[in-house]
Amino acid sequence: MNAMNECDGGSKCIVHHATVGCAEELRIAATRQGVVELADNRMVEMSMADVWATTNGRGTTTIVLLGDEGTSPLLGAYTLEGLLSAVDPVNERLVSTHGILY
Repeated sequence: MNAMNECDGGSKCIVHHATVGCAEELRIAATRQGVVELADNRMVEMSMADVWATTNGRGTTTIVLLGDEGTSPLLGAYTLEGLLSAVDPVNERLVSTHGILY
């Protein structure tokens, strides 16, 4: 995974396009709709699903937002935190980290 192209620590959730073939291949089925704010401050309604995500030998349940065809997939902060992972911007990869409890 190229962390610099597919991860966004400012985004909360996984985002993926919801084309029929892709959704079937990944076995993702929308379970609800939700309003989300985009980077350009627009509010849009998107389909949402709960999925199991894994990286670096760790897994977690998380939320995926299903965008239109052509939507760039990305891995957001909510999922990264659940996976106890972070982006290493120098080496452009995901690294294991520890949880923080305040």
